[in-house]
Amino acid sequence: MGACEACLLLGTPEERISKRAGIKYPELTSWVKEWVKRIGKLYHINNERIKYSPEDPLFKEYDEKLREKIDEIHSLINMEYTHPERAAIMKSMREHWKGLTLFVDSPELPMDNNRAEQMLRHVVLGRKNYWGNHATWAGELTVAMFSIVQTCSIHGISPRAYLTHYLTECAKRGGPPSEDEIEAFLPHKLNEDIRERLKINKPEGPAPSS
Repeated sequence: MGACEACLLLGTPEERISKRAGIKYPELTSWVKEWVKRIGKLYHINNERIKYSPEDPLFKEYDEKLREKIDEIHSLINMEYTHPERAAIMKSMREHWKGLTLFVDSPELPMDNNRAEQMLRHVVLGRKNYWGNHATWAGELTVAMFSIVQTCSIHGISPRAYLTHYLTECAKRGGPPSEDEIEAFLPHKLNEDIRERLKINKPEGPAPSS
């Protein structure tokens, strides 16, 4: 593991950490696994906590448990470590502590940025598979398409069904919706009837129409 692995300890899968530790520092494997379990416990407690509103007694119960675990980890990272890589990791965690623990006082924040990284994955694959975009208009179109597809996915809407629906409406109108009409076509603004017909895993059939 590199000196900045502290940033990865929160939200990195066990196998990813263990593999790196086992290759470069096999003597740290058991230590890393202990940290993975410790962080996993944090995830579990926080996931239970955010199921409830801050006023709920159960939220307060899990919040207290979470803060106890956070204090425990804070004590551990402030200990002295003789192994240079352990010391570097703990130093990095101390330096990034404020950012790593923002979710404690702000439960609406995710514990990690995995979702953002996953959303960027398609862009990276695109750069690899078709060498990215080489014209301004193409880049702008790509940004718009990725935004539409991700918004559809977040709201459980099939991107293919949505685009078929939208382009069919454009064909009927002889052009795109006006500025006054476009909001109703946004994936997260669709009416319930259209949203239901465009849901992911719906049987293929004629293109939905409004």
